[in-house]
Amino acid sequence: MVFPNNKSQANWAEILKRFTVQLNPKNDYSFSRVLGTGVSSKVYLAMEKGKILGKQYAVKTIKKDYFKESTVNFESVIREIRI
Repeated sequence: MVFPNNKSQANWAEILKRFTVQLNPKNDYSFSRVLGTGVSSKVYLAMEKGKILGKQYAVKTIKKDYFKESTVNFESVIREIRI
């Protein structure tokens, strides 16, 4: 993609962050407590860093080892992300 300026590119990156898998969510969010757990994951209450009134999000983290166990696990995670 070609952006007219750096601000447009930064805005687009912010929008995409909300809908994509992030490898280091601790860079952008402060995690306060666990909301739920599952076999392969935990869901945390998180707030955007660096903002006084940052939005709160439910952030799901998935154990890396879960992907290594089988291709079925990988496919089920991909299916869940799409939902």
